[in-house]
Amino acid sequence: MDYKFVSIEKEKNCGIITYRSDKKQNLLTIDGMREILSAMEECRKDSFCKALIFTGWEEYFCMGGFLGDYSRQGAEEIISFADILTKLHRHMSRYPKPTIAAVNGHTGGGGLSFLEAFDLALSVSWAEFSLPEICNGLAPMISLIGVRNYCSRKTCMEMAGLGRKLSASEALKEGMINRIVQGNVLEEAMIYAERITEGNMDAFGVCKQYYAATSGLSYEQQLEIGKQYLVTMLKDSRRL
Repeated sequence: MDYKFVSIEKEKNCGIITYRSDKKQNLLTIDGMREILSAMEECRKDSFCKALIFTGWEEYFCMGGFLGDYSRQGAEEIISFADILTKLHRHMSRYPKPTIAAVNGHTGGGGLSFLEAFDLALSVSWAEFSLPEICNGLAPMISLIGVRNYCSRKTCMEMAGLGRKLSASEALKEGMINRIVQGNVLEEAMIYAERITEGNMDAFGVCKQYYAATSGLSYEQQLEIGKQYLVTMLKDSRRL
């Protein structure tokens, strides 16, 4: 596939996807998301790519989605955009290989909820994390999902209702990112990926499956599913 908004590099056993939108603030478009999904599938099929790294362009990781003039769009057009946006989130969260977000700059809106779909995230020190929808008279809907998984209700409401921006250090404290990088965030992400892929990738995959399977369940339900995973894992010696 010929890519217009995405580039793929393969280095140090990693597939590195860089998204370059034709919209300001590196916004996600329907065509751009289709390319990201295609690039993800290409890296999934490539046995060289043991991990997937995603990064943005210039000073933006991603500030959300580009809907165009939604006041002139019908419900079907808006739903089409929402469908591929949720598909992108779902595919990234269920990706069979380790995924790392190399947060190269400011992140907000749908870009912030997209960040939540990655296994790990590293960020430059000057990046800001926000829900800017309120500044345009809108409420963050899908965008709020990722934030509520990290932050307290009070922080969520302050970000959603007042447009509060979190610094990288605040995002680290809230659990949005794993580390703040002072140097080249992409190089650090590759080092991170190299450390992960040196371990047992089947075991890492089981961790991802278990995390997804137990999301939103009670503690007792999580224990029951964990018991099933334990039995399956130990009986199937080929997985580990």
